[in-house]
Amino acid sequence: MLGSGDANNEEHQGLAPRVAHELFRKITEKESTHHIEVSTSMMELYTDKLRDLLKDEDDESPLGDLKIRLAEHTSSGLVEVDGAKVERVSNATELLDVFGRASLARASSSTKMNADSSRSHMIATIVLSLRNRRTGKIVRGKLTLVDRKWKDVLAVSLLLS
Repeated sequence: MLGSGDANNEEHQGLAPRVAHELFRKITEKESTHHIEVSTSMMELYTDKLRDLLKDEDDESPLGDLKIRLAEHTSSGLVEVDGAKVERVSNATELLDVFGRASLARASSSTKMNADSSRSHMIATIVLSLRNRRTGKIVRGKLTLVDRKWKDVLAVSLLLS
């Protein structure tokens, strides 16, 4: 998801750096007409358990404390994960720092097929809230990136509401 080699070289960038840079480029275009907030959370699905990758090491809450709430049961109209740490970011660099910390927190163990396989699925969500400066109308959007490292497949889902 993050790419390999030199992160500053566009040829070696993964999907996450490309998304982060493009997202904040688009946000800059809208700043004059909208107040925009960007927040992110990073989780891992590993051995059938959802784990918060941004959780502080000294946080002693149990791993299974995360609860998925469907969109029809949330005030935002988006699928939410209760108990997950959400961080606000204001630029691409901050977002990529969060991606990096989350990647380091992932569980990993080798398999017969791949010595670096984590057999986990990293789920990165980026939520945008745009408030029209003139009308006050709020629009929310959610971008979910899923890195299925076990099979080295990347799936992207863009959910707008």
